[in-house]
Amino acid sequence: MAICTHVSGETYIFNRLLYSGSQSTVQLVTNIQTYEVVVRKVSKYKPVVRNAHDVANVPEDNEVRILDHLNALRLNPVYLLTGLTPRWSTCISHEKVVQSSGPESQTECLQVSYWKLCNAGSLSSFIDCWCSGSMADNMEGMLFPVSVLARCIAQVCETLHFMYQGRPRGRLSLRSAPGTTYLVHYDSYPGTDGLPDFYLGDFGWARTASEEQADSQTTPGINWQGRARAPGAASAGERRRWDVTRFLSMLEPLMRWTVMPWKRRWSAEPPNVPLQSKQAMALQGLITMLKYVDDQDETMAARNPTSRPPYLVEVVREAKRVEEFALQAEMGTESFEVVSKWGQLQLARSHQEKPHVFASEEWATQPQLLDMGAAQAERYGKAYIEGPWTLVNSE
Repeated sequence: MAICTHVSGETYIFNRLLYSGSQSTVQLVTNIQTYEVVVRKVSKYKPVVRNAHDVANVPEDNEVRILDHLNALRLNPVYLLTGLTPRWSTCISHEKVVQSSGPESQTECLQVSYWKLCNAGSLSSFIDCWCSGSMADNMEGMLFPVSVLARCIAQVCETLHFMYQGRPRGRLSLRSAPGTTYLVHYDSYPGTDGLPDFYLGDFGWARTASEEQADSQTTPGINWQGRARAPGAASAGERRRWDVTRFLSMLEPLMRWTVMPWKRRWSAEPPNVPLQSKQAMALQGLITMLKYVDDQDETMAARNPTSRPPYLVEVVREAKRVEEFALQAEMGTESFEVVSKWGQLQLARSHQEKPHVFASEEWATQPQLLDMGAAQAERYGKAYIEGPWTLVNSE
C-alpha cells in the first residue's frame, strides 16, 4: 500500500497510475480524510540537495508557478479581460519532499502537487472514444453534436485569449502536447445542460512571452532553467507560434464526424454537402473564422517577430452563438444523449475509484491468509480507515 503524507497532515492513498509524462508522473489518489479523489503529480526533476539552503533554492515547479501567475491575473485583470471566464485546472496544494535514493543514498528534492480531477479525462481521449465508437454500444449513423464542439472552441479560445492578452511580459503560451493540455469535465449539479466543460491544464511547458524570447537567444535546446526545450518552441531568432494551430489540428477528426454519419469502417468519401444540418454549416463558418485568425498570426510571425498574439474575442462570441443555436436543435437527439450519458458514466466512475491494499508475498502464497486480508483490508497496523477498499496481490 502506498501512502503519502502531505505537509498539512492530509494523507493520500494511491489508486492507480494515469500516465507518465515528460516532466511528471501523474497518479490518481484518494484523500482518506475527505474521500476526495484527486490527481497527484510527482516531478521527474529531482535535484540533489545537501542542506535546507539547497532545498530553498530549488526552482519552484513550473506548472505551479504559471498557475500562480494566471490566478493573479484573474484576480487583477486588465480592462479588456473583465468579461472573460477562463477555465484551468485547480491546484489544491503543493510541496517539496526530501528523500534519499540510489546506491549512495543521495538526498533528492521531489516536487509533489495535488490537483482537482477532471472526470472525463483529456480532450484527446474524449475524441478517441467517439472516433472508436466506444461511447455507446451502437453509434451507427450518428453525427457528433455540433453544440459540444462549439462549446469546446468557445471555452478553450476564451481561456487562451485571457492568457494571450495579459500584461506584455506576462503573456503565456502553453507549449505542451495538446492531447493532455485540454481537459474535459462533466458537472454533477442539477439543471445542467448535459454538455461537458473544457479546461486547460498541464502547464509544465508553459512560458511567458519574455521568457520565450530569452529562450530563443540562448543555446539551442536549452532554456533558461537548463532543462530541455519545450516541444514546438521557436528556434533562435524566430518568433514563436501560439497554440491555435495545434488546437485546430486536434479538432479535425470531430469536425469530420459532424457532417459524416458514424460507421464502423470509416470511408474517405466526401460527405453530401447539401444534406448538412444548419448547425453544421454554422460550425463550418466558425472554423473558417478561426483558421483566418491563425493564418493572420502566421503572416505576422513571418513579418514581425514581436507582433502581438491573435485576438480571439470575436471567435469566442461566434462560438457561443453557434453553441446556443446548435443546442436548441440537438437537445434530446440520440447522439446528444450518447455524449451526455457517457459523461455521466465517467462522473459516476470517478466517485467509485477505490484505493488499493497491496498484500504481502506471504499472503499471495497462502489462500487462507489472503481471504483474511481481504476481510480486514481496511485495517493498516494501528490505524483504521473506513472502506471499502480493493485488495490487490503483490507480484
